[in-house]
Amino acid sequence: MKKVASRIAMAIALLLVLAELSLRAIGVVDFPLYDADGRIGYIPKASQEGSFLRRNTWVFNELSMGTARPFDLSTAAGDVLLVGDSIVLGGNTLPQDSKLGPLMEVEQGRRIWPIAAGSWALRNELRYLLDHPDAARKVGHLVMVLNSADFGEASSWACELTHPRQRPALALLYVARKYVHDWAPCGSPPQELQVPPGDWRAELRHLVDEGVVRPADTTVVLYPTRKEAGEPTLMARALESRMVELKAVMGDTVRFISVGRDHRWTTDLYRDDIHPSAQGYAVLAKVIGAGL
Repeated sequence: MKKVASRIAMAIALLLVLAELSLRAIGVVDFPLYDADGRIGYIPKASQEGSFLRRNTWVFNELSMGTARPFDLSTAAGDVLLVGDSIVLGGNTLPQDSKLGPLMEVEQGRRIWPIAAGSWALRNELRYLLDHPDAARKVGHLVMVLNSADFGEASSWACELTHPRQRPALALLYVARKYVHDWAPCGSPPQELQVPPGDWRAELRHLVDEGVVRPADTTVVLYPTRKEAGEPTLMARALESRMVELKAVMGDTVRFISVGRDHRWTTDLYRDDIHPSAQGYAVLAKVIGAGL
């Protein structure tokens, strides 16, 4: 019996080792890493690249922008700084050239500099602009992609599963937690990483006063959830009503694109409740390009 039990244990151990090596070989843990603090919450680490599942490439430059190009202040006057959350980020399910920034480059024929992180709120995005004022001042145009959930408090780092700061020691355990069952759900952000409460209106007003955000050179893209896109009355109340608040801070020269009002945008272009499908991203790039 002891010999049988020993062989079974060795077989199980061998299977676990093979599973671990296989998961690493197929690139299941080759995903972007994040930095986290109590100021911006979290942000993709600068100067990193990889290929999730060995097919979905991703890259971030020295300013955490989703592009391989170094940011060049001297030639940015005709460029676009594209700011947002997971809608701009694209995530691991898309290769680099199918994300919003690269698609907009093809559509518009000019350089797009995307900066985003999953679940960022407007306050996180404004913090980035405050931390990189020269980048915001030097580009020819600022595009901010906002949805109805972005107007609350800033997002704080809370979870290695959603915003990993380091590679998991064991890919097998990571995959089991993320895709099978999470036996240790993420809780509240650690106190030292909690972004203090604030007011996006006051923070945006400060950036306007400092010339970091130039309303005449800014376009706000109002991006609806699937439910909002299917219910125009809800979209008007939950999302488009923010135009009044934004104009109160920025003035009448800021421009708006309401994606849900474009005839090309339909509820069939979502892959879940909020994120576009691959086809949706292609249409979204066209909608924003036409508005610019």
